Amino acid sequence: MSLIERAVARLSASGRPLPSFQGPALVEEGIDAAVAVAPNVAPAARSAPALPPDRSLGAPVSLPLARMRETGLLIPAARATQTGQEFRLIKGAVLEAAIGAKSRKTPRERRIAVASALPGEGKTFCAINLAVSIVSSGEQPVLLIDADMIRPSIDRHLDVGGIGGLVDAMKDESSVFPLIRPTDIPGLHVLPAGASLAHAGEYLASRRIAQLLDAISAVYPEWIVVLDTPPLLAVTEVRSLIKHVGQVLLVVEAGGTTRRSIQAALATLPEGTDTRLVLNKASSQRRRYDNWYGY
Repeated sequence: MSLIERAVARLSASGRPLPSFQGPALVEEGIDAAVAVAPNVAPAARSAPALPPDRSLGAPVSLPLARMRETGLLIPAARATQTGQEFRLIKGAVLEAAIGAKSRKTPRERRIAVASALPGEGKTFCAINLAVSIVSSGEQPVLLIDADMIRPSIDRHLDVGGIGGLVDAMKDESSVFPLIRPTDIPGLHVLPAGASLAHAGEYLASRRIAQLLDAISAVYPEWIVVLDTPPLLAVTEVRSLIKHVGQVLLVVEAGGTTRRSIQAALATLPEGTDTRLVLNKASSQRRRYDNWYGY
């Protein structure tokens, strides 16, 4: 019987629980520990094993960077733009609330819902740009989720439609991780919406969405999760989703969103929600002063 087998036998006899894998870091730690106990293991055995199937991510996807640039979306290593500067300011406030000195540093604080009162106000544009801005500086990896399963837009903007997504993970008990796609933007991962369903909004009010978010946070606790949600006044179930995030960015269309719509959208949010307003589609002079509001 080897040293490792004898150690496992002693643990079993003592009634103490055997170690369990909690995520990628512990998988690597377990391999290092085994090599330390059994020094005759060949060096090749030191490489970390693949994650278990239910935690393995899907195949990487290439994003349409040229088209993204043409439509005003940020891409890494591009020349500096005013949009990029504005999203650096937004990113700074979001990360401070998520992982800053005064943050409670819980998984919920790392989840940011990008919402709007009504359709067409630019929430998807802001969600994508926020995600790219965060990963461009190498500060934190990001998971961008298209949670607007009724009218998905991230799928279209990033060419990730037709490959499965959140709807598929919500419909059955299969793992969400194979549906998450790494991209060719380092640090950026995408969970598409999947097939569009007219009644998909009902999923947002189910326990399943909370289970999926908690599973993602448990396996990849370092990820910032950005969710592009349905409009608050168009899909009532999104209010249930908001309960599982720590921050909300409410996108306001300059000259389009009315004060009444803003007030109605804010009223749908749970009391105490950390909410900020982002002014979108503003003239360059106006947005220089009015782009960012904190509440």
